[in-house]
Amino acid sequence: MSLSLPADFGYVLAIGAGLYVLQQWVLTGAVVLPARRRSGIKAPTLYPTDAQARELKLTPEQLNEYMNAQRAHQNQVEFSSAFLPLYYAIGLVQPRKTAVAGASILFFRTIGSLAYGGLLPISRRWGGLYHLGEAYLVYLAFRVSVDMIR
Repeated sequence: MSLSLPADFGYVLAIGAGLYVLQQWVLTGAVVLPARRRSGIKAPTLYPTDAQARELKLTPEQLNEYMNAQRAHQNQVEFSSAFLPLYYAIGLVQPRKTAVAGASILFFRTIGSLAYGGLLPISRRWGGLYHLGEAYLVYLAFRVSVDMIR
């Protein structure tokens, strides 16, 4: 059995690899793990209870810093599970357009995640611009599906 992929699907894979690096290396390694070390919150605890925060003697600022870091990571996990299947499926049919949408999403999700995690001194709202690429990808999905049905 052989599988033939469009040559431009490499762009889709490159952006997908970038999203993986954002999730696993940047958000985990640069945002969550340092926040865990500073707060004393140990895995597998994702979000400490009030009692755990009191036991660790965390200030509201320390708790907020940790919660923002963890939430940035968890938000990316939740997004990826719904986004990536659609991204790769559409990428098989429209690889260049899908990669453009993916690059936009990767850029703005990186900005938003780093800002949310406290590593960029800007509002995390800038990361919300990823929805432009997301909307374009959903448009492509509907367009491809209509073309396939015809």
